[in-house]
Amino acid sequence: MKIRLIRRSDIETIKGFYESDEARNQMYAIPSKDEDIWRYFSENCKTFMVFQNDSEVAIFSLSKIDGGVGSFGIIVKAEYRGRGMGLEVMKMVEKEAKKMGIRTLRADVYIDNKASLRMLEKANFRPFVWLEKNLY
Repeated sequence: MKIRLIRRSDIETIKGFYESDEARNQMYAIPSKDEDIWRYFSENCKTFMVFQNDSEVAIFSLSKIDGGVGSFGIIVKAEYRGRGMGLEVMKMVEKEAKKMGIRTLRADVYIDNKASLRMLEKANFRPFVWLEKNLY
């Protein structure tokens, strides 16, 4: 697999990652307008497109928060889920985080997102409670 930073021309592809109900229920809501999506994924974080055999299979974003702490998000395209892709992408997240000077990674995951929780456990993350409510 290989990665590159997203480009403006990736907006439609990025929106495609959020098309399934499963993705919309488990991820933060993204803006609806293309220009807002671009700002969301490029201004406050670094966002990477992940490719396997020239096909887009995942995206991940990394944000440096404070004091060496970083937050990230991963979304794997629906047809590639359940194949261990998340763990492979997690290795890329860690590599890029180190380049950014991040020493501690924080994963924001809903408690009912069992697949992500299993993947994070395999990647040696430990639970930390953070509660929130979407207001839309």
